[in-house]
Amino acid sequence: MAVNGKNHIVGVGSIQPAENNAMRIRYMAVTQELRDLGIGSAIVKRLLAYALRHQVSRCWLYARSNAIGFYKKQQFTMLGEIDTELPVAHFKMEISFADGDDSYK
Repeated sequence: MAVNGKNHIVGVGSIQPAENNAMRIRYMAVTQELRDLGIGSAIVKRLLAYALRHQVSRCWLYARSNAIGFYKKQQFTMLGEIDTELPVAHFKMEISFADGDDSYK
């Protein structure tokens, strides 16, 4: 979670264990007018550091089409479109960690 100087929440993200030695990032959001300031990147970095501390081999997520560029900047790769039955297209994206990877610590 990210908060501003007035202690208001301006960004959130969560991560949970997934199958096959992985974790899944969920519920990423940053206040609209504060996007492109590095808040989302900082949240992702903390989530990936958490995953590495738990020694998983990869993290994955479902990204809306308008967030694909953001996650590519965070080194996620596209795995393909998924069927969510929602009106907005979602794509599965993943980042894999090499043995000894400490780039998010």
